[in-house]
Amino acid sequence: MARQHCVLAGVPFDESRVTARLQSNEHIRQSLPWAKSAWLVRAGDSHVRLDPDGALLTITDYGREKRILARTELPQSYQISTVSQAETAGIRSLDRLLILRTGLEIESCEMWDWNPQKPNPSTKGRCNITFSHRPFGYRTRGYGNCVILELDRLDGGLLRLSVRKGWTYDPPRNLMGALDAAAIARQIVTSRAETMPPSLRRRVLRALPSASAWSANANLLYLGANDGWNSTEWRALSGERRVRLCFEFTTPNLTIQIDAENGKCLGGGVLQGATSSQRKVNLPKGVKKPPIDSPADNSANSLPTRGAEQIGAWLLGLGGAMVATMLAIRHFGSRAKN
Repeated sequence: MARQHCVLAGVPFDESRVTARLQSNEHIRQSLPWAKSAWLVRAGDSHVRLDPDGALLTITDYGREKRILARTELPQSYQISTVSQAETAGIRSLDRLLILRTGLEIESCEMWDWNPQKPNPSTKGRCNITFSHRPFGYRTRGYGNCVILELDRLDGGLLRLSVRKGWTYDPPRNLMGALDAAAIARQIVTSRAETMPPSLRRRVLRALPSASAWSANANLLYLGANDGWNSTEWRALSGERRVRLCFEFTTPNLTIQIDAENGKCLGGGVLQGATSSQRKVNLPKGVKKPPIDSPADNSANSLPTRGAEQIGAWLLGLGGAMVATMLAIRHFGSRAKN
């Protein structure tokens, strides 16, 4: 079964180095929290996890990972250079693996450029694509039943695939209004801000909009709960593998999730900001995502240039010039005195 999945995915399968063992929940809790047990099949540098019934859970091509990390030259071009091309490559991978796409839609697409000056693996030309369902017509993000792909942008080859399943979505019933949810979110943020360091507290409160303004930009979707803002609901929901419909409110400094039915906080947190090595290209928020069978053309969404690295090199050169000038002044000044 593992060999069949690798062949379909275009991942090497070294039959001379095959080992298999059944992992219990204790051994896979970190990587597969939705699985109680799984078969781990290793065939050389390719690892495949299957559930006890033989259904695919994950595929990882560590051989390709090593080759990506060994790259020393900037590729002339990528096979995957736009979001549209990434979507098409992801759909092709699902079809090769015979993963049923009925009801799946593209949730997000993130792309990273390749930077030979940084050893971080995420800068080696990869893209992540997440396919998920729309329970009761609402979007999902982060948690729930989905398929996550990581592809090599150089040739579109599969690096990793993960199938998440076993989550349930609580049906929406008596939903509160976005304005009431925004008022609750503001109250939570302002009270928690009192315990923040002064500089962070000022940034958070300065960017906090009024309840009416915040409610106008609220996202209503299924989000996984976490312990942000001292949420007490996340542990029970995660243990029961349940996802609740909630309002998501964001500012440049924070995000907070409010249960759309009972008004309880479902997590969030203070945003630290992406590092300069991660160049993310996300599908626009609030825009209805296209069905899998006909991805939208986002060819205009090309990657940003590495302006930060260019500025850093310029500053380094300027600093060197200043040091050289100071040394020259000292040298000629000493000669003039003599």
